[in-house]
Amino acid sequence: MQNIYKISFVLLFALFATQAVAQQPAYTYYSIREGVAANDIYNCLVDKKGFLWLATENGVSKFDGNKFTNYSVANGLPDNDVLSIEMDSSGIIWILPFQKSPAYYDDKNDKFINSTTEAELGKLAYGNVNNFNSLASGGIGFCNSNGQNFIYKNKKSQLLNLGNQNSKAFYSRIVELKKNTFLLISNKIVTVVENGNSKSIELKNKINFHLFLNNYLYVSDSIGISKIKILANGSFGNIIQTKLPFFVRGLNFTNKQIAIASATGNIYFADTATLQINQQSFSFNSFPRFVLEDKKGNTWICTKENGLIRYQQKGILSLSNEAFQGNFNAIAFLNKNLIAGTNNGESIIYTGPYSQIKTNLKNDKSYTSWVTKILPVKTGVLIGSEGGFYLQKNSGLLQELFARPMPHLANKDFVVVNDSILFCGNSSNVYRVNYINQKLLNTFRIRVTALQNIGDSNLYIGSNTGLYKWQNLNESIFLGKKNSTLSTRVTALTYNKMDDILWVGLAADTLVALQHDQVIAKIPFGTKLAGNICKSIYSNKKGILWVGTNSSLARINYAQANSTINYTVTSFTTADGIAGKQINDIIEKNDTIYIATTNGISFLPSNLQTDIVNIPIYITNIKINNENATVQSKYVLNSSKNNITILFSAPDLGSSTERLYQYKINNNTWNTLSIEKIELFQQSPGTYNIQIRAINKDGNPSNIIETIVIKIKSPLIKNPWFLSFLAILVGLSIFYFTQKTNKRKREDLVQKLLTEKKLTDLELRALKAQINPHFVFNCLNSIKYLNYQKRFIETDLYLDKFSYLLRKTLDFSGLQKITLGEELDYSKNYLELEKLRLADKLVYQIHIKDSIDIDTVLVPPMLLQPYLENAIKHGIRLKPNEDGLIVIEVKKENDKIICTITDNGIGIEKANALNNLDINKPASHGTNLQQRRANLYDVQVSIDKALIGEGTTVKLIL
Repeated sequence: MQNIYKISFVLLFALFATQAVAQQPAYTYYSIREGVAANDIYNCLVDKKGFLWLATENGVSKFDGNKFTNYSVANGLPDNDVLSIEMDSSGIIWILPFQKSPAYYDDKNDKFINSTTEAELGKLAYGNVNNFNSLASGGIGFCNSNGQNFIYKNKKSQLLNLGNQNSKAFYSRIVELKKNTFLLISNKIVTVVENGNSKSIELKNKINFHLFLNNYLYVSDSIGISKIKILANGSFGNIIQTKLPFFVRGLNFTNKQIAIASATGNIYFADTATLQINQQSFSFNSFPRFVLEDKKGNTWICTKENGLIRYQQKGILSLSNEAFQGNFNAIAFLNKNLIAGTNNGESIIYTGPYSQIKTNLKNDKSYTSWVTKILPVKTGVLIGSEGGFYLQKNSGLLQELFARPMPHLANKDFVVVNDSILFCGNSSNVYRVNYINQKLLNTFRIRVTALQNIGDSNLYIGSNTGLYKWQNLNESIFLGKKNSTLSTRVTALTYNKMDDILWVGLAADTLVALQHDQVIAKIPFGTKLAGNICKSIYSNKKGILWVGTNSSLARINYAQANSTINYTVTSFTTADGIAGKQINDIIEKNDTIYIATTNGISFLPSNLQTDIVNIPIYITNIKINNENATVQSKYVLNSSKNNITILFSAPDLGSSTERLYQYKINNNTWNTLSIEKIELFQQSPGTYNIQIRAINKDGNPSNIIETIVIKIKSPLIKNPWFLSFLAILVGLSIFYFTQKTNKRKREDLVQKLLTEKKLTDLELRALKAQINPHFVFNCLNSIKYLNYQKRFIETDLYLDKFSYLLRKTLDFSGLQKITLGEELDYSKNYLELEKLRLADKLVYQIHIKDSIDIDTVLVPPMLLQPYLENAIKHGIRLKPNEDGLIVIEVKKENDKIICTITDNGIGIEKANALNNLDINKPASHGTNLQQRRANLYDVQVSIDKALIGEGTTVKLIL
């Protein structure tokens, strides 16, 4: 570690011309904002799969380098306040909750097992468990507040009888030295117990913290640290002691050293052999509880109330001046000093550690003056911004160029052609200008997003609509016409004259290489390059391109062969020490890359290498039909269980880049995912061999592949024996239903004959009800009366009508249907006779509406006569000294014929009242018979009170 720091300081010394540099180490902070369960973290560990586990005051967090997965009482924790986390020799994760029994993690079901689900764990809580640790031969050793010691192994709890150990000691830790030999540690006494025999040593100072490694016990009080050798025979060897110049608040091992937390919040590292303190230390504005160094060189610091901190030493440093902790868009060198532009219109020159010169481009800070680019020229640097165009001279003085009324020439981009000529672009035009005499030379109308010249007279213009070429300053060529890839928004351009390649960054997730205006390579973002938007490009060496995206910095090493490009990608992210996630500008000087990010200025050696490791994949959960299932490598499922969700995780603590994954089913192509979930819905029966892999930091697939096999059985109906059985069953069913159908047809035929017979009987009975003998007798008397009065013409007329009525009645008795015209003629003849009988007390009207063809509409015979008879008999006949009126109306409504009979008789209520008074009147069945007859012919009948005055309305819907 010290060597890396020395190299870094030498590099910085050379780069900044003997100036000391204030450097910002590669710290990454994680709190509840980034997904940690709580900001108060007690300790952590890295399991055998590569996940980082955290014990916090609000549950347990598991970290894969990119995201946190949190566990609480809902996931099996006995208590959300988890004081410690430990891993036993078999790789099982144990947690020590507050005032409750310990629990361990079941990775097959992604939950914790506690004393509720496993009773043996409850035996550990005779008193509060206050410490535990992994044992060499397997299992976990526990000490509780009652002074009892337990071993939990093979899912069995055993109370450990340690013989005659020192009665004055209250042991807080048990360590297994070898079989049947244990080391016990109390607050002042250390005891070795072997087969029931014990040896103790009492230290002068209180033991506040202790560690054990390779038969050495390390203990510390508040001001010093001691190292005690535990001999093979159980005796105690030499003791090495070191007094520390600070108060100790924590002690634990990293992989190679002892980490000591001080009361002031610093972390110091001591050599395990000599106990000497290294010069390296960490200082935070928080209290560190625990320090862990993983196998990839990350140092993890658990703090009280300030979350998790990761420290990395990978050769990437950042300026620590507070002025350089903001959002920077552009950088360059002004003489030997670094100058950077911000998004609030400032240029800042780095002049030394904690020293800088800050210049506001505009006095009016409310005016937008976002710095877009800075380029060096002989007299200083040119600064383009949204608020103007400036020359910051070597002396530090600022001069505004092309002041109003000239337009803001370079509010998007600009390039320097020679000592005096510039191409500038804004949201509407490209300008060719002489910045020395501030004259405008040429103009090309286009909306600019990026510019790059090749020579003095060929300019490539990036726009919202694609890539254009201003050739020889007189011809506009749209390159998107030749290749549709170049017809999308261009975000960045750079030209490498050593390779004669124009690199084009697109907003459409692609980086394009052009040579002689022909596309020779496409590099996709997302898989090969972390991120999805190209923010900056830089290339000044053969075969090397630097690309800044919205989430990483990438170095592309490429080689051209036969008009194609082969390349490899090395990515750097915030996990490697870069100050900010988004890379806005890139420059190089003295083999060092400088980058402007959204959170500061970082720099790194141009040849810096990072370790590319294959990222493993682990399946964390399986859901079948949305229900959790135990994780296993193979499943055999019924056909109904064909909705499968696979959740997985890929630990890589050396990278914080948002990862991509790939999966394929059987021999199909690989599919790319940006989430750690595969959803398979409504899968057909068959065997599915599913392979999953992660995309490494270099954009290449990991060599580690996780495989799961899911077999969905065919439904019962597709089995051969079942199909044979089903065929036989279908044949028998067809025979049975055929016989049943034939039988039903015969029964229906018989029923039809019976129905026709009943219909005939009903019709005959209805006729009997309709042709009332009293009516016939009254008609004959009326005709006789006319004859006595010698009114022979009227007598003859009514005899014709009476004979017509009798004849039609007999004719209709043998018919099922007659025309509506015949029915109305019959009804009219009947009313004429009733009119004679009532001595002209009756008036009737017949109205036919809607141009109904009464000679084509068929109705049951003698349908209206019974209702006409009722109207006269029960309504009009009983009216005193008033003429009776019957109106028959026929109309069409919704493809139905409606016949309405309305009379002005006494009405239904009065008629019913009179009928009830006449106790000698025989019961009438005519109405019921008529209703049955109407039902047989599907005629709807309704009888209601008339709308105007008294009377009754009968409506028949045919």
